[in-house]
Amino acid sequence: MKRSQISFRTRRAPEEPARLPTKQEIAALTSDPVQNMCVEMLQRGLHRSFSELFSLLQAARTQRKAAAFTAAAAPPLEEQEDKLETLKLRLTRAEEAGRAGSWSDWCRQRLLLAQYFSSPDNLWLRLHFYHSCADAEQGATSAPATEAQVFLAEFYLQTDDVEKAKQWAELSLKREGEGVLGRDCRTLMPRFSRVLFEANLRLAAAADDHDTALELLQESRRTAGKLEDKSLEGRANLHLGRLHLRMTRHDSAEQLFESAKEHFLSAQDAGGLAELYRTMAEFSESKGNPDEVIEFLEKSAEICESSRLHSELADVTMTLCEIYYRKGQYDRVREVALKCFDVSCKAGLTPVLLKAQTMVGISSAQLLIEKHVSGGKSFSPAALDRLLKREKTEGCGELNSE
Repeated sequence: MKRSQISFRTRRAPEEPARLPTKQEIAALTSDPVQNMCVEMLQRGLHRSFSELFSLLQAARTQRKAAAFTAAAAPPLEEQEDKLETLKLRLTRAEEAGRAGSWSDWCRQRLLLAQYFSSPDNLWLRLHFYHSCADAEQGATSAPATEAQVFLAEFYLQTDDVEKAKQWAELSLKREGEGVLGRDCRTLMPRFSRVLFEANLRLAAAADDHDTALELLQESRRTAGKLEDKSLEGRANLHLGRLHLRMTRHDSAEQLFESAKEHFLSAQDAGGLAELYRTMAEFSESKGNPDEVIEFLEKSAEICESSRLHSELADVTMTLCEIYYRKGQYDRVREVALKCFDVSCKAGLTPVLLKAQTMVGISSAQLLIEKHVSGGKSFSPAALDRLLKREKTEGCGELNSE
């Protein structure tokens, strides 16, 4: 009898039949991401989200075609999958929130989209979503919508569209006054007030008549008072004082300047105080008091120097140079011009730097004339030109070593 042979080979388990991919999986592999998103939105019945995404992609193509894009430019929007996914997520959530009647969440989703598109290349997208949130008929008084409104107010102020900035600020402040905004919106109100303050200052400066300017500046002062901001109150009084000067109301102007000074000192606002002293110098000049002019300008320069306000210091010292030159005090011209040159170098103010360099040369030439010509007689223009060429130096170090 044959012994049965035992096989020690490992037997394979029966293989499961291969699973065929579904139509959806095949479509995902063969179609582009935009098509997939659009199909998904339509399958879920989110027609508004689909329409908006489609419109935004069309707008992106149009803008790209109209602009001169370089090879280093960002790829087209439809090729940036992370942005497409974010758009799909937020748009669909917003639509679902709207269907449920949750308009605050609807606004919040659009606010999140606006904040997401933060790069300069995507400014148009950012504005689209900020506006869609701020302009919403439903949820307009919600915290997300109010946050969008304050962004737009500040944005338009920064881009010098002052009327629009003022409109957004006034709208939200009016709603706050009517008590229709929630508590979570109150922290944004000071930002609206600051926009309104600045907008009124700029509109007053551009006003065609004194009455309009006066009304706008008085509104700015009231806004600053509500904010309890001493620095802003000082600025409002300073601008009002300047307006009263133009209206030849000198007594009122002096009172306003004194009030501005008190506010700036209270707020420790060095920039405001320096600007005030420059304005008072102009006032003294109009009264024909040259000694006061120099006194106020030197006070302004001292404040600017101690507070490291380089640009303001350069302007003030250049004004002093011109005054000292007219008075024939060439040693003071040279001294102040060197300071002006030095601070202009630090601040990178090339136009002022060149003027200061010229003033150093001219004052040095005049000092040479006084030294070598008896009686202080002037050279002819040609002779003065030769002296200037001899005195001309280059660089901060060379000027200061004179």
